[in-house]
Amino acid sequence: MRGVADTLNNQVLVGVSYAAYKKFSQKREVVFIKQELVVSSHAIGENNFHFVFVSTYRRDIFVTRLMQELTLAYIIEKMQKLDVQLLAYTFCPYHLHLFFSNLRKVVETEFVRQIKGYSFFMI
Repeated sequence: MRGVADTLNNQVLVGVSYAAYKKFSQKREVVFIKQELVVSSHAIGENNFHFVFVSTYRRDIFVTRLMQELTLAYIIEKMQKLDVQLLAYTFCPYHLHLFFSNLRKVVETEFVRQIKGYSFFMI
């Protein structure tokens, strides 16, 4: 999933232009994934959410690459079980930004509870 935005020239992904991505990503790694509209029998559109997970007492737990990869792997594993799509993510020293789509089969609060519970239990 890494490097997807690097191959796209001046396209807009998830509301952020390629130029803005390059400027922002000089300090942090931001990964974007292309999104498709969801079609059902009654509607067509998208359902997006931005979640920020912050560590207790804002401790710097996401400074190592291993911790970032493990956390992301556990979150993706649980997302696949819930049939939810990850559009973008970025790690900061004490928090994690996640941008999700297709939260149609699970309630938002239940999704957050399951993602946080599973990823932190596995770590």
